[in-house]
Formats: sequence, C-alpha cells, structure tokens
Amino acid sequence: MRKATAGLKPYLVVQDTSVVKLNQNESPYDVPARLKNSVLDRLAKENWNRYPCHPPQQLIEDISRYTGHPQDGIVVGNSSNEIVMSALQAICAPRNRMIVVSPGFPIYPRVGQILGLKIIEVPLKKDFEFDIRAIKTAARNAELVILASPNNPTGTALSVEQIGDLARQAEGIVVIDEAYYEFHQRTALGLLKKHKNLLIIRTLSKAFGLAGARIGYLLAGPEIAQSVEVTKLPFSVGIFQQAVGSLIIRNRKFQRRLILQTVQQRNFVYSELKKIPLIHPIPSRANFILFEIKNRPALEVFNALYQRGVLLRPLDHPKLKNTLRVTIGTPRENTTFLKALKHVMQGP
Repeated sequence: MRKATAGLKPYLVVQDTSVVKLNQNESPYDVPARLKNSVLDRLAKENWNRYPCHPPQQLIEDISRYTGHPQDGIVVGNSSNEIVMSALQAICAPRNRMIVVSPGFPIYPRVGQILGLKIIEVPLKKDFEFDIRAIKTAARNAELVILASPNNPTGTALSVEQIGDLARQAEGIVVIDEAYYEFHQRTALGLLKKHKNLLIIRTLSKAFGLAGARIGYLLAGPEIAQSVEVTKLPFSVGIFQQAVGSLIIRNRKFQRRLILQTVQQRNFVYSELKKIPLIHPIPSRANFILFEIKNRPALEVFNALYQRGVLLRPLDHPKLKNTLRVTIGTPRENTTFLKALKHVMQGP
C-alpha cells in the first residue's frame, strides 16, 4: 500500500437520525413528496440497463440557467468531493504545493495527501477570519490554493474583492468552494472572465436539500473545465442524480423560502447563543455556527447534549478543542438545542 495513505483514518461521522441531528450541515427540510414522485415517474421511464447520459447534458443546461454561466464551463460530478478530487488531479502533480487554511475543510488536505501533494496550512486569525495577507504570500510559490468561502467549520468568509486580489497575485490556480453560497449570497462568479486561473465549486447538498443525492458542480473557464472533465471518472453522475438535480433546480421556488428561513434561524440561534454565559459564538455566513465553550471541555458538553437527544459536531483540530459546531435546523430543532444547551451549561 502507498505510504501516502498509511496514516489516513476512515472518514466517519455519527449518523444517528433518532435524535435532533445537527452535526452535518444538512438542510433540515426534505424534498416535498410531490417532487419525489415526479423524480420516480421520470426514473420509471428510463432504461436502467443503459449507461446514463455522459456528460449529463440536461443537468448542465439547468445549472447554466441557474448560475448564468456558459455550459462549456460547467462540470457536474458525484458530489463536490469528486469535483475536488478531479480538480486536484487535473491541476497538480505529486509534490506540488497546495495552500489551505487551518482550521478548514478536512477533505482538502485529505485528498492532497492521497495525491502526494505538499500541503501548506495557513492559520486563520484568532477571530477565525482569513489572514488574506499570509495566504497571498504563500500563494506566490504554490501550484494551487483551495479555500471554502464561507469556511467550514468557522462560517467566516472572504470578500469578492479579496478573492479577486488573491487570484491576481497567485502563481497557480485558485479554487473557491462556495458550498454555502445560497446562505451567503456572495459569489466570485463574476471574476471568472477576468481571472483565468480561478474556478468555483458548488454543491446541491446544502441549500437544495440533496445531501443524499450527491451532486456537485464546477464553474470555470472552458479550458479548465475541459481539463477537469477528462480527469473525472466517466458515468459518475447516474440517472437518479440527473433526474433529481434537474427537477429541483427547475422547481427551486420552494427552496428560496427555506433558505430565507434558515438564514433567519441562523441569526436567531446566534443571538440566543450570545445570551448564554461562557458561550462565545462565531458570526457565520453559512448554515451552521461554531461556538466556543469557556469553562468546560467541549467533548463533555457534546456528550451531555447527545444524552439529551441533540447531536452536534465535535471538531478534531488543536484550535477547536473548546468548540462545537451546530447546524441550523428547523425552528423546533433549534429551540430544542438551545434549551438543552442552557440546561447543560448550568452544570450538575
């Protein structure tokens, strides 16, 4: 076995749906039954013995209408994780340098390690904001910079101006992961024509409520898109993904209301967390909130909440040992979480 993968552990997350599950940044709202039935009707008409359309042309057209980006600059994959893997394979050779922030989304260094890249971590500031000056300095000698904005797990974000400045000064390719774009409503999409070394990755897992369907996509110039497309495994986007992705994007009116409600609930949860003694929430632009616990081990609070039927995300990072991350749920789920946290923080 390759040495690069010897130290990797399986990527495991608790999947307990018997409790108030607020640990994976999922949408708390399932796809309506009428739309599910429409997907099933379409699938019933498909030939399951035939390979799916490759590339998934109809889904590409629907994403193009949604984003306003040309079809020849769109690549669709089996989740944004596949897009990340394919993009890194298309851009980097072994021992190339990849810039990430720390703490950040752990999939990036994980994939980088698998591919044999040299991973350079740029620490976030004490308030978990991006140290854009340090990132730009590191980017001068790197083949790739990959950042999530908003950042997971902190919820902090880069401005469009900062992204443009970074793309202008970077020696290599700059990848911006906009998984939480719909909650943030800020995008670097308008910079793609000006900066040929910039590409954007998005997903339908979060705001569109399709985490179970595994659909991600890339927005870039035609040359980069073609390079990523030929690196990606063929036929990775199956008939179910193509059917449900197209249908949800075309019927996204119901999603707008749920996105607005999630943002309103995020602001509510943040304001309530600030009222709890010894809890320090970090302002977030995503559908989750990271909060610090001042007087007790975070894992102790996590276990106490889990025993009370609320599942959050403990974070395995040296700078996050005293933090937990909570996904914004339904109003009822959020109220249950806040009530449980207040009870736990009062102590035994």
